[in-house]
Amino acid sequence: MDKSEQENTRFDMAVAELRLYEERVITKREEITKQQAELKMFIYDSEKWNTQTAEWERQKLCPHCGGALGIFGRKCKVCKKTVSMPVKRVPTWEARKAILSAKEMMGEIIPPEVHALRIPFGGYDWRVLDIEKGKALLLSDKIIECRAYAPGLRLVSEDSYEHYFVGSTTTWFDCSLRRYLNAEFYQSLNEHVKARIAETTVVNGDNFVYKIDGGKDTHDKIFLLSIDEAVRYFQGEGLRIAKDDADEAASWWLRSPGCEGYNVATVVSGGYINWEGSFAKLERGVRPALWLSL
Repeated sequence: MDKSEQENTRFDMAVAELRLYEERVITKREEITKQQAELKMFIYDSEKWNTQTAEWERQKLCPHCGGALGIFGRKCKVCKKTVSMPVKRVPTWEARKAILSAKEMMGEIIPPEVHALRIPFGGYDWRVLDIEKGKALLLSDKIIECRAYAPGLRLVSEDSYEHYFVGSTTTWFDCSLRRYLNAEFYQSLNEHVKARIAETTVVNGDNFVYKIDGGKDTHDKIFLLSIDEAVRYFQGEGLRIAKDDADEAASWWLRSPGCEGYNVATVVSGGYINWEGSFAKLERGVRPALWLSL
């Protein structure tokens, strides 16, 4: 058995092991999604009730029949019932806290033993971030290389550092790093692996902190994580830390825009997300992501 066949065998064994966890992940996802839906409805009902209670108190209306209350506000003139004003059903901050807890649980859908798995192919190890609909979301375990996001970004002004790229913009849709990953890098993988890589609709959301447009959605085999995905799939900054070939922690690109059209968000060497981002012409670490058919 040659080296290529050995790699394919290890790859197939890892995928088969991953497939064993699929049903467990689906069940866990359904449980948490149901809990989120129930909590959202609970918040809606609670806030609706609280609003109605405030209106009753303001207008001095009977909560039973809506009739006017007596002068002392204790007895209804219509239904003659003694009125005790309803209290708020629940402090909404408690319900919102529960919703937040459920969202955090979404990052716990994948069992720890799956997070510990590494899928070997292309000369790299890949970690599992998610399993859904017969596919697994993989991310390179380490930074595979350093590249500029958009090395050909046009210079507009060199009058000052702050205005170096004014007027120039780039998004994931039109950046050269996307073209490289889906052409040269993708073609470097063997046919056995490429047959399992699914083309994916990549949603390119805006940077809502700085109100910068994320650009058009794309259809890719290989992509980078977005800010939202980097938050969702890593429960803590330490888990986002990635090392390069020198075994040193380094920053790596996300595909979301930064604070300007010429900046792109990154995860810095300490693991936190830099929403302002780095200049797209600079070299940062690359961690490809892909959906693998199981």
